[in-house]
Amino acid sequence: MKGMLDLTPHWQQIRRDHAEAHTVLQRIAEAIYERTEEPVRLDADKADLSAALELGLLESNDGIAFSDPDIRRDYLVQHTVELALRAWDNLDTFVNFFEDAQYRTLNFGTRREVTTVVLLVLADDHGKDVIGRMGEVARSGVEGEGRNHLFWSLYHPFCEALPELDVDPGKLVDTLESVFEATADDLAGGFVYSAVEKLAARSRADAEALYDVFASRRDSPVVSFTANALVGLAGFDLPEAHRRALDLTRAEQPTLRRAGIAALGRFDYADSVRTDLLGAAWERLEAFKAEQNPEIDHALARAYGNLLHQKREATEALVEISARSDPVVQIQVASILFMEADKARDEPWFRSALLNLARVSTSRAGTWRELDHCTARCVEDAPNLVVEFMETAVVGRDYGTEGREAELPKILNFTFSRMMQHHPEVLKAAVTRWFASSELRLHRAAADVVHSSYDLLGTEQPWLKLDKQVLDTLDEQTVVYVLERIMGHVVSSRSLTALLLSAVQRERCSPAFLNFVAGALAGYVLYNYPNEAGGYLRSRAESGKVSDAELKVAEAALGHSEAYSKALRDLPRLKEFQTPSRRLYLLRLAEHKQQATIMEEANRQSVVMSLATRVPLKYGRGFFMEREGDFTEPSNLSSFSHSVERPRGELIDPIGQAVQRMEWQSAGLHEDQEDQPDEETGP
Repeated sequence: MKGMLDLTPHWQQIRRDHAEAHTVLQRIAEAIYERTEEPVRLDADKADLSAALELGLLESNDGIAFSDPDIRRDYLVQHTVELALRAWDNLDTFVNFFEDAQYRTLNFGTRREVTTVVLLVLADDHGKDVIGRMGEVARSGVEGEGRNHLFWSLYHPFCEALPELDVDPGKLVDTLESVFEATADDLAGGFVYSAVEKLAARSRADAEALYDVFASRRDSPVVSFTANALVGLAGFDLPEAHRRALDLTRAEQPTLRRAGIAALGRFDYADSVRTDLLGAAWERLEAFKAEQNPEIDHALARAYGNLLHQKREATEALVEISARSDPVVQIQVASILFMEADKARDEPWFRSALLNLARVSTSRAGTWRELDHCTARCVEDAPNLVVEFMETAVVGRDYGTEGREAELPKILNFTFSRMMQHHPEVLKAAVTRWFASSELRLHRAAADVVHSSYDLLGTEQPWLKLDKQVLDTLDEQTVVYVLERIMGHVVSSRSLTALLLSAVQRERCSPAFLNFVAGALAGYVLYNYPNEAGGYLRSRAESGKVSDAELKVAEAALGHSEAYSKALRDLPRLKEFQTPSRRLYLLRLAEHKQQATIMEEANRQSVVMSLATRVPLKYGRGFFMEREGDFTEPSNLSSFSHSVERPRGELIDPIGQAVQRMEWQSAGLHEDQEDQPDEETGP
């Protein structure tokens, strides 16, 4: 490729034809680079700029700027190249310079990044070994010399430049081995595969040379690039590339077989003349599927994913392979579903494969990240599929015993955010159905959704309530069980209150049912949370946006709770249970001294505090501080506080409360249970 491409044509032409303007443009480019902004101001006479202004190369409007972004890019490239040449001989200096250069020029590229063209100019015009330098930087990061974050600054421009570089296949393989190691377990590392494929697509000779060298490294991870070389070769001779891919699938080494499988899945068989090639490839893939070999199954899954739009039977094969328990296969299928979600989410095969993956262990964090992004893409147009996936994920494991990190809203965090944004009513209906089911695991999942939907420390009112349409399909006794299960699982005060109160929006509510809801609110919720729950009920009653039934229940619950609280306040305090004031004073004094000692020791040992500047505050009715020798204007002081109400029952009778919640959690789950709605649930 050397000498075939004029990388900065505007720079070359202006330097040749307009020397005076060229000098000024170089100064403008240098100023833009240094200040990372345009327009810029120069300490120069108007005459210095006149030639460039007359030619229309610059424009003057609140500063000086290039009139054409392509000209600006060319001059920035050449200026950056000049700086890169100064730094080239020292690896440390070069990698630090290149990171800084990318930052300074990132916003000034046109068709591609300035630093990509810089690498090409370094190689093409100055004979620098850019490929070897990439290998050096990759190795320095892997070897722990502290430059790995700088590796990524060079990596993306390198991948963009690689298809246009002169390449020695042997040296390229050495560099790719280092790059492969440096990008291990990082999804962003995949860019180099596309770069190699474009490199192979330049000519048949390039493709064959790359194929030979990659296939010869069967014990190296770079053997996976063999598939990309074959895809490049297929652009010139598909039958030959196809033949070589089939030969690879018969090799003894799994690495070569995987490369052959990957290539068979990547070829374009759209031309009707090539149907025989697709048939031969399909026959080979089906034979591998029948073997169920863990060493190649994930490559097989990817091949089926690539053939989805060329072979109808690929959907059936992908569903079959999605049911396998191999974690590598599962994450591969999840990645395919994520890419196909926009087009295929309404198709039966997509649903089947997605539900198969719902049983993946929650310890597979990478797979669940893919599934989370996949289901999130289905939220807007297929929310019911998302809910079905959630339900399958819950009942497919012993949900509720795997720890907080395995809770449904955590492993599907992005999906839940989009559900609350786009389809909150679907989520409400799902939570209502889950509490109404006889599946205890769904009850736990519903409670997790409730707790995640409302910030206990926030001030917003809970939005998640029971769904009226679902409630209308349930008989009254089942709704009672729903409310008891909610009281057994939900522990946040206002969310619990909102859920119970929303139950009376049913189309038909008997007096006994209304009394049950009012009793549950008064006897359990307001008993434990008189302030927060009471505040919510009062705000709802005063809002004027509630039904007569809701208003009646809220007022009855508040009246019962206030009567109970008044009777409690009227009880005489026994002196035997009152702490003497002297002891309280001594306790507070001891606590203050202990806290002061702890803070003093923490400040003494803290590295951060040793670096911090202590600013004395003068305060009284207001406060001010000393700044640069002067005191600031006084600001008025104001008090603030925040508190979370602790459930009263937990302080008085924690065991009794726990037993009560356990009974409620199993409400309606036993055939011999004959609970009826109580007139009142007392404290």
